[in-house]
Order: sequence, then structure tokens, then C-alpha cells
Amino acid sequence: MVFFGFVSLFVSILLVTVLGHLLLWRLRRCMKGVCVVVLGDIGRSPRIQYHSLSLADAGFTVDVVGLGGSKPLEQLREHSSGNVHLLTLGELPWLLQARFIPSLLRYVLKALYQHMQLLLTLLFLTRRPAHFLLQSPPAIPMLSSVWLVCLLTGSRMIIDWHNYGFSILQLAVKPNHPLVFISKWYERFFGRLAATNICVTKAMREDLADNWGIRAITMYDRPPAMFKPTSIENRHELFLRLSTQHSVFKSESSSAMIGVETAFTKENDGNIELKSDRPFLIISSTSWTEDEDFSVLLGALENCCQLIAWTCLRLDYSV
Repeated sequence: MVFFGFVSLFVSILLVTVLGHLLLWRLRRCMKGVCVVVLGDIGRSPRIQYHSLSLADAGFTVDVVGLGGSKPLEQLREHSSGNVHLLTLGELPWLLQARFIPSLLRYVLKALYQHMQLLLTLLFLTRRPAHFLLQSPPAIPMLSSVWLVCLLTGSRMIIDWHNYGFSILQLAVKPNHPLVFISKWYERFFGRLAATNICVTKAMREDLADNWGIRAITMYDRPPAMFKPTSIENRHELFLRLSTQHSVFKSESSSAMIGVETAFTKENDGNIELKSDRPFLIISSTSWTEDEDFSVLLGALENCCQLIAWTCLRLDYSV
């Protein structure tokens, strides 16, 4: 009986503490506070970091919650306002990564562990934000965790859609796998519960509206202030270095002097100039992964080249 009495006392104290914390949150919520959440490496989530920087520059108190790994931007880590608070989630226990556990069970246990991890972090380590901004995917278990926190605290959930988690899951399992159907239902259900939805493209916005009935706002990526045009001198220096490793950057002119001319630039009387007959140079930040098929871009470039060649041929004939 004494043991059960201590247990009852402990549970009562815990319950009162949690309820008091939630009541304090509702009464003293930071209206200019935002918690930015990503269930991935913060340092490898540029859009989330730029969101956080923009919010901090606008005077918001920003808590950034995510996984560790690579270093976040220095501007974020050492923001002049002191309003940015980075919270790194701990790694999964080795048992949840053990290969002897069936993959389906491991997936469920991982989701439950991260769900509790997010709940505790968001409820007790953040600074009572009025808004939660999260990047999806990964969606499981983040959407339900943040929604529950918002339900308890009266805060608002904002989802920034980059892709669909279920479509990425299809690459790992069969398209008709039960996990795919569960993931799709999960994203659609909790996506509709968000106060606001944003996405990166018009196509994503239309797809969300047509298939899931979710009204989203398109917010295109914009380069932050740290990105500036590269001077022609720096470009020339870069092309010279690359030309020693890749022949495509070398000048095709037989009279070109090594160290003076590249396929894109040339030095003329001490001044660096862009060559008028330089080829196109396309730089893409898109990684070549299963869910980001870079061959789509390559195919589009081939079609573009064929169209240009056909147009030039027609112009020659017309002349």
C-alpha cells in the first residue's frame, strides 16, 4: 500500500506540473516566438535555416529543433540579436538501429521514440512559441507530434511542404506496401489540420489542392544576403583551376595561351573579359538521388539543344 501511495503521489505531482506548465504557456505565450522544426540535419536544411534567419532578422524569437550532424550557418549560430536558440535532438539508441530487429518493427519503434523525443523537447525546452513552422518530409512522426503540442498549448502549426513522404517511401518499399498507404493517409490528415500550409512551387500547391484539399501558399526560394555575384576575376581564376582538371573548361582556340584563356574567359591587356562565344554553364544545387532524378534535367537540356539547333537551321534556310 505504501508503494502504491508513493506512485499515486508521484503521478499527481507530475500531472499538476505538466498542467501548470501548459496553463503558463497559454497565459504567457510568446506571440513573436516561432519554433522551426525539421526531422533532419539542421545544417543540411538550407530553407529551414533561411526561414530562421529571416524570422530572427524580423525580431522574432526563434527556436530551431532538428537533428545534429553538420554545422548550421554561422549567421544562425551567432546571430547578433541573440534570439536564435538551436536545439539538437539526440541520436537514436543503438537498439533501434540494430539489424536483427525486423524492419517494420524498427520503423514503428523509431517513430514512437522520436514522437516522445519531440513532445518533451517542444513542450519543455522551447520558449513557449505561438507558432510552429515545420518542414515536411520527413512527416512521421513530426506532424502528429507538433499538432499535439499545438493542441495542448494553443499555438499554430505551419507546414512547409517540399515533397510527399509517402512518395519517397515508395522508393524503399513496394508502391502497394501498407506503410505507403498509412504514410499517405497520415500526411493528408495532419496536413489538413495545419493553420497554414506553404510550398516551394506552384505545381506542389496545385497538387495539394487537387488531391488533398489543402490550400497552400507558394513561397519561392530566395537567395539570402550572403549570396552575391562573383566577380569576373574570381570566375576567371576558378575556370583556370578547373581547366587543369577538366578539359571542357579549356579554350578550344589553338592560339590560346595557358593560364590566360579558358572556354569562358580571357585576359586582354591585363583585363579579364567574358568571351562572346562562350558556352552555357548551368550550375544546379539539386543532388542526384532516387527522389531527385537529375536525368529529368539532362533530358530537358537535350530537348532544348535540339530545339535550338532546329531553330538555327530554319533561320539559315530563311536567309
